[in-house]
Formats: sequence, structure tokens, C-alpha cells
Amino acid sequence: MRAGVAGLPSPHPIGEQLPAVYAEDRFVQGFTGALDEVLAPVLSTLDNFAGYLDPGLAPEDFVGWLATWVALRVDESWSPAQLRQLVTSSVELHRWRGTRRGLAEHVRLLTGGAVEVTDSGGGVESPQPGAPLPDPG
Repeated sequence: MRAGVAGLPSPHPIGEQLPAVYAEDRFVQGFTGALDEVLAPVLSTLDNFAGYLDPGLAPEDFVGWLATWVALRVDESWSPAQLRQLVTSSVELHRWRGTRRGLAEHVRLLTGGAVEVTDSGGGVESPQPGAPLPDPG
């Protein structure tokens, strides 16, 4: 957990930014030092926010949350590397959703194997429910 980093220094200590009259006040410096300790993990997270949004760099527990951003249902059997790859590829996969290419890419990412999808691409439908199908020829 990122909030539990012991001794994480604050990049911008509050006590150093106060007017000179408070620089030697032990209570104020102690109080702001406690605030620095509480705020340091928050500031560290914000300073590194771009890394949290990159599935290749984000902490493992955060990648699962990123998956929800791209409507990816996480399967517990996936390895962390597989999940990172799927989250990274999600936007492109959504672009091809419902197509032969999209299906092949999904299966390839999930299985790691070569995929060949055979589809005639043709289909027929009747203009009214229950009516006979037209001749596809």
C-alpha cells in the first residue's frame, strides 16, 4: 500500500513555507511536520500520477482498477503480465469489437497462440419475423 511508506519525505515541507515568525515555533513546526508525514504519500502519488495511468508501470493492484476504466472484466486466472497487456490493448480492441479482427486479437491475447478465424461474412435475414429467408445466392 502506497500510504504506508515509512519515512517518506515531503517534497514541499509546510514548515519551510511559513513566514519567518513561525520558523522557530516548536509547536507550529511539529504540527506542520505531522501534516507533512500525512500528506507525503498523497504528494508522491500525484507527482507520479502518469505512471499510475500506464498499465506497464502502475502498481499491480492499480492495474485491476485501470481495467474497470476500459470495461475489462478481470479473470482471476490471468497473470499480472497478461492483465497489463489486456489493459494496454483495450482501447484498440474496443475499436475492433464485433469484427473478425477483434475476435482474433482477443483470443490471441487470452491464449497466447496463433488464431485463424474463418467467416464467410455472409448472412441473410427475412424482412418480417417468421417469414421465409430469401435465397442468399
